[in-house]
Amino acid sequence: MTISRRCGRAAWFFSLGALALPACGGPGGLATPEDAAADDSQPDTVVRSVEDTAPASPDVPVSPDLPAYPDLVSPSPDLGLKFPDLAPSDPSQPADAPNPVDSPGDPGSYYDRPDVFTHEVRALDSPPRLDSANLVTEYPLPTQDCSPQDIAAGPDGNLWFTEACSSLGRIGRITPAGAIAEFVVPTSDSFPAAIVSGPDGNLWFVEAYGDRVGRITPAGVITEFLVPTVDAGLNDLVVGPDGNLWFTEISGNHIGRMTTAGEVTEFLVTPETVWPQFITVGPDRNLWFTASGVALGRITPAGALTPVFLPFALGSPVNPVAIVTGADGNLWMGLWRSDARVTSLLCVTLDGATSELPLPGADNGGIVGLTLGPDGNLWFTLSDNRVGRSTPQGEISYFTTTEEYTYPQGITAGPDGNIWFVATAGNLVGRIRL
Repeated sequence: MTISRRCGRAAWFFSLGALALPACGGPGGLATPEDAAADDSQPDTVVRSVEDTAPASPDVPVSPDLPAYPDLVSPSPDLGLKFPDLAPSDPSQPADAPNPVDSPGDPGSYYDRPDVFTHEVRALDSPPRLDSANLVTEYPLPTQDCSPQDIAAGPDGNLWFTEACSSLGRIGRITPAGAIAEFVVPTSDSFPAAIVSGPDGNLWFVEAYGDRVGRITPAGVITEFLVPTVDAGLNDLVVGPDGNLWFTEISGNHIGRMTTAGEVTEFLVTPETVWPQFITVGPDRNLWFTASGVALGRITPAGALTPVFLPFALGSPVNPVAIVTGADGNLWMGLWRSDARVTSLLCVTLDGATSELPLPGADNGGIVGLTLGPDGNLWFTLSDNRVGRSTPQGEISYFTTTEEYTYPQGITAGPDGNIWFVATAGNLVGRIRL
């Protein structure tokens, strides 16, 4: 698989996706294989922990007096929502039980599922509006051509981001006032990608080329942990409801779980043609990830994995990418229809309803990043020079950077109550004032 370093982590596989719309509804729903309903078993696992201890990066003073970043999304564990065809986890299932064989001819398999579904396709009530005046502030990075990939709010009240510089990548830190510090990642050509704030008070990130999960303390000390699979293509990362770190492997075709002590377990995703892309914690407290083949996947904290199919024909040129849990307790993700060059927002409820909203004016690329804002809206980045916002009522606004092509990518809610993003081609960190 060829990975485009310049285009960033969201462009690795096929193309890009989109984000959110108002409450789901309408006919149709999700289709799941019959064998998935009967078997929520533990997939193949590989466990190994290899720690590469890196020298400490230079210590740069932080801002200990700034408030800690609060959890924005804390879905209730008792929502009572589930896909009707998904069986609950079987605690009696042995941990090393393999996935069922899934190949052409197997009843209810990935290949034999029905290929015609219905769901609601909506239209915007009003055209998207441009709402950038005096709201977007840009902070150029000190190091040139470092292609920032993702950004997260840290436990120290600052924002932390990854930089996929040539040779040695960097982890950057920016204060709400705009002061930037950078810390060099020891492994060369590692391509730091997704980053999150961990449950241990540190920041954690994945290295797409380095086959490592990295940890950086608020003081800038970096430690790297090697994953078992070679050329795994680590892409996205999230903190699970179990307090572990969960990540996707595109090339390795695994969902990975790592403790904060560095122990790694990999769960094989079948069939082999499904490449996990982005991952989030769902409202049912399981992990949900997007994959090729217009599919979703659900994996429990114990490692039981079930495929869930979106209501599109198998082989359709539709790719789900970014995914997040919205304030309404539904899953939200982006879709990119490469045949029609249409980007849509897709809402998926846990009882199987789907609702799609095509985005006018977003035909040249898809949504790259997606997050829930402190204002209750969904915020997303588009692969040109725009950041988008979708209100619960489905009103879409766009915010632009100064240059025509900056490629905004990672996006997050900041500890200051604003929206922060990184722009890969623009080599900058941006802030949208709320």
